[in-house]
Amino acid sequence: MKFIHYIPLLLCFLGCKNSDLSPKDFISYYSFNGNTNDLKGTNNAISIYRARLTDDKNGNANSAYYFDGNSYIEFPKPAIKNDFTVSLWAMIESVPTEGTIRTAMSIGSSGGDQLINISNNYYGVSGWALTSYNEDGSNLVVTLNTLSSMVAQKWVHLAFTRDGHNFKAYIDGKQMGSLPVEGKSAGYGYGTQRFYVGNRHTGQGFIGTIDEVKIYKRALSVEEIGQLSSN
Repeated sequence: MKFIHYIPLLLCFLGCKNSDLSPKDFISYYSFNGNTNDLKGTNNAISIYRARLTDDKNGNANSAYYFDGNSYIEFPKPAIKNDFTVSLWAMIESVPTEGTIRTAMSIGSSGGDQLINISNNYYGVSGWALTSYNEDGSNLVVTLNTLSSMVAQKWVHLAFTRDGHNFKAYIDGKQMGSLPVEGKSAGYGYGTQRFYVGNRHTGQGFIGTIDEVKIYKRALSVEEIGQLSSN
């Protein structure tokens, strides 16, 4: 009867979300399985505004959050500074209208943040963009800058890393680009710093679904990013 002991493991393999990598690497992990709890820390949501539970990329009910352009989930700023990784899955409901931008996540406040957004000819930029502000107000931006990179109703894995040397951005496990940090510190603006999923402190709300938000306390390797994007 030993096979009984393996049934839960098999069910989890088939249906559970993988937390990936070593627990010591995490700062926060949000599976969004029915709630906004931080599964690796204590950085639970402060508020949820109009975001609602929906199916995740595997069709599991109430396991991701849908955002309508005015909704958001607000968390305290996670304990990151210069060395970190941010990873998430996102699916846009439709391609943004021309001249607009939508933000999937942002960590910071006015004057600087770390963020992921998607735009359509917004100040000449189109497609997914991953941005890291510096403490001096300058920023590092990696973008495909093509309309063809935006596909509605399709899940995409997005991640960026920063350390003392480089800011790197990835889509579906492939490195989009790398920019030198040049000894500058990451910037999170001034005043009350927050972590928003589905929006930014300036607005620019996301329209679509977001899932599996993970924050690590170091810059993951390209192989580790590939592991996240394959789960």
